[in-house]
Amino acid sequence: MREYVGHLMAFVAQGFAEPFKGTLVNEDVNFLYLKSESKKEVWRLIRSKICGFTVLDKEPEDFTPLLVLSCDCKNIGCAGVQYVKEGPGFTQKDIDTFTSSCPCKSAECRVGSKGELRGLSSVFLSRMLTGMLFGDYPAKKEAKRANSRSGHSAKTEHGETEGGGSLKGEQPPDGGTGQPAQTAE
Repeated sequence: MREYVGHLMAFVAQGFAEPFKGTLVNEDVNFLYLKSESKKEVWRLIRSKICGFTVLDKEPEDFTPLLVLSCDCKNIGCAGVQYVKEGPGFTQKDIDTFTSSCPCKSAECRVGSKGELRGLSSVFLSRMLTGMLFGDYPAKKEAKRANSRSGHSAKTEHGETEGGGSLKGEQPPDGGTGQPAQTAE
């Protein structure tokens, strides 16, 4: 938290309905010291009671805004599509590019910005990201055969899998103690 000293911040603390807002003045092992804006007094916040915080006066690190442009048409049953763009805002060219490839485009379609990605409601964000894959699959390479003896076997000589556990329904020879099995002579 040392990097936030001198910044205007808001802290949500366990047991308090309203967040504490003020300038972070100092910190130690157990407490954060926050100077109130309105009362000009210093509050001592217990670190273990802090649930969350945010910097109010500036971004603490380099920040790139990600904006969400969305379209939908309830009349034809279209659930809509979202477009995420990096940068300070959308232009008319972005909107035209976004909507031009839609085969169901009609005059009833609504297109508009939802704002920054981090400011979206959790319901909308959940609906937008559920089932989505990010990135590309790697290029196809020559895969090893599953029954190949050159790689690791799925089952070792003691009935254990590569993860180290026993296969379901089998008792490890050491009885689960991690000691080598003793043989009767």
